[in-house]
Amino acid sequence: MSEQMISYLAALTKTMGRLAFPKDHLIKIAFPKTSEKLFKAYNLADGTLTQAEICKKLKIDTGNFSKTVNKWINSGIMFKIVEKNEIKLLHLYPLPEESIKAIRRKNG
Repeated sequence: MSEQMISYLAALTKTMGRLAFPKDHLIKIAFPKTSEKLFKAYNLADGTLTQAEICKKLKIDTGNFSKTVNKWINSGIMFKIVEKNEIKLLHLYPLPEESIKAIRRKNG
């Protein structure tokens, strides 16, 4: 698949994702507890990194993150995509940095 086609599909996914999961709803699903590392991990899942690469970059436990990724996939807010025999993670759309502040306020 061409890079141009991948860019179009990513744009379509992000647009449809925002319609199906507005930011506040996405935050409630993705972050039931405050976690800056999970917030960063979610945003790193832009389709360019594998699950292992995200864990290594943020120094997070692979087992716990795997469970979180599976919850996100089952919730429809993340996908696994295959690129050159590697499975990479793709979020619906990135969350702005100020969203972590809302998560902190919500969870005290």
